[in-house]
Amino acid sequence: MRTPLKLSVIVPFFNEQDSIGPLHAAIVGAVDPLQIPFEMVFVDDGSKDSTLARAVELARRGPTRSGGQIPSQLRTDRSHGGRH
Repeated sequence: MRTPLKLSVIVPFFNEQDSIGPLHAAIVGAVDPLQIPFEMVFVDDGSKDSTLARAVELARRGPTRSGGQIPSQLRTDRSHGGRH
């Protein structure tokens, strides 16, 4: 049975390939002491660099918490800037 998430952190990105990793680490560092189940949702707004690839790489690494006792998730999505 999955533990319900208590917090969702939504982060929009546009051409942020160099900052997505450090921001991910900073968010985990800030939320981890709260000891609550959470998710990060990275939304790429049509980046032309490798932002989306780096976000997917972070998501594939799996749980972001040390010890893995409290569930956490990282999801990615792609915005089309109002275009469908």
